[in-house]
Amino acid sequence: MPQVKKEDVRTAILEATLAIVSDKGYVGASMSQIARTAGVSNANIYIYFQSKVDVFFSVYEVWLKEKIGLLEEQIDLAGTPEEKCRVFLNGLLREIPTLDNCFTNNLIQAISTVGPSDHYKPELREWLESRIEAILKSVVPQLQKAHAKRRRLAHFIVMTFDGCAVNYRVNHASLLDEKLVQDFTDMLLQ
Repeated sequence: MPQVKKEDVRTAILEATLAIVSDKGYVGASMSQIARTAGVSNANIYIYFQSKVDVFFSVYEVWLKEKIGLLEEQIDLAGTPEEKCRVFLNGLLREIPTLDNCFTNNLIQAISTVGPSDHYKPELREWLESRIEAILKSVVPQLQKAHAKRRRLAHFIVMTFDGCAVNYRVNHASLLDEKLVQDFTDMLLQ
């Protein structure tokens, strides 16, 4: 007999995952800890999610989309293309990797542990690349008609974002400085 999914159970699993991963990191969190904190059985989690990475991505997706939405609002408030570009690069490569006890680093941990049976879905990375591509189109006038170039640059920036998250977690001093953000801004606007 098929199981009936209940939204309050799914929500409890997501909240438990957020709390445990925020405290122990993705690698330090276990499905049994998540189940215990959510007040469900391990087997019950698998009614809602296919794997540990699946439940984490469900939590991370909400977190990341909120942060990118706030960043887009800040970009819209900036004046010149140079200011918009600096706000974008500062927010994505300097601020977001540091937020909520380096929460983005958990994404890197999750991806590095994924195997073929973990049902990794690239939709969130694809969404982030599309948002970055849209930001580049609106911020960098020279890229408005250069679709292929914007797409490659968005992919490169996502990879840079991942690197910033890892490096900041390991060494806070490795965070991009203002001069590097300005140099990157100048390169984009040339």
